[in-house]
Amino acid sequence: MLDQCDFCSGSVSAEPPAEKISVIVEAYGAEGKNELDFLMRPTTEFGKMMKAWCQHHEIPEAAVDFEHQGRKLASQDTPGTCGWTSPSKGQLLLHAIPKKVALNEAPSTAP
Repeated sequence: MLDQCDFCSGSVSAEPPAEKISVIVEAYGAEGKNELDFLMRPTTEFGKMMKAWCQHHEIPEAAVDFEHQGRKLASQDTPGTCGWTSPSKGQLLLHAIPKKVALNEAPSTAP
């Protein structure tokens, strides 16, 4: 989905559009470390990135948590809420971590 520019929507702002921040999502799997890079505005909700990451890896969204510095991210969090308001801070590193399966949800290994 393309973002609509301010001019096309009929509202013109004197402020330049926010610069995009490089968001790296790091995950570990059977084949080792995997990184996927996203460019996001500081005000874009992580839910959009989470959905794209899960689709890319063909993993259900309910099966993974995303964390920044040990804090679980909510889909409505943004780079800005994590303190990244400008690309000058560098890349924002997030971790995709498989959710732990509760014992009563684990598949049975009995024949």
